[in-house]
Amino acid sequence: MLAEGGELLIENVGVNPTRTGFLVVLGRMGARVERVNLRDEGGEPVADLVARPAALRGTEVSAAEVPTLVDESQCSPSWRAGPPWGARRCSAKWASSG
Repeated sequence: MLAEGGELLIENVGVNPTRTGFLVVLGRMGARVERVNLRDEGGEPVADLVARPAALRGTEVSAAEVPTLVDESQCSPSWRAGPPWGARRCSAKWASSG
């Protein structure tokens, strides 16, 4: 996306289909974001995301897509009640390819 090499791992991301419009739009733009380690936590789908460099292009976002782009957080903030939500945090790791 912005780097020429390496990859970025973002762990513990909520991937409920009603909240992943951002990933859909990024994919349309040519982004290389892969969902790995898909699992269910607290009744919600969760995955780790691996982002790799890619050339992005512009796209249009429809009015119908906007609600799926806006969310309080894709990561579980501490104010959500109950495990695993209260204890889980997103984290990111960068791995250089060179």
